[in-house]
Amino acid sequence: NAQEVIIEMIFQLGIEGMLNFKKFNFFINNKLFYLAALEMMKSKWYQQTPNRVNKLIIVLLQHNVRR
Repeated sequence: NAQEVIIEMIFQLGIEGMLNFKKFNFFINNKLFYLAALEMMKSKWYQQTPNRVNKLIIVLLQHNVRR
């Protein structure tokens, strides 16, 4: 679910790092989970840890499918 993804992002990036994902946060708040996932993939964080971020993207998109 989206909350799990956000918690994991805060754990990895810190709260300030997470807040720098402005478009991601906008998309999450508006339940545009596919666009939020794309923002995750466009990040430097994704380039550094693609396997970890891909797992979070899967969690996020599964959340979208259930709704």
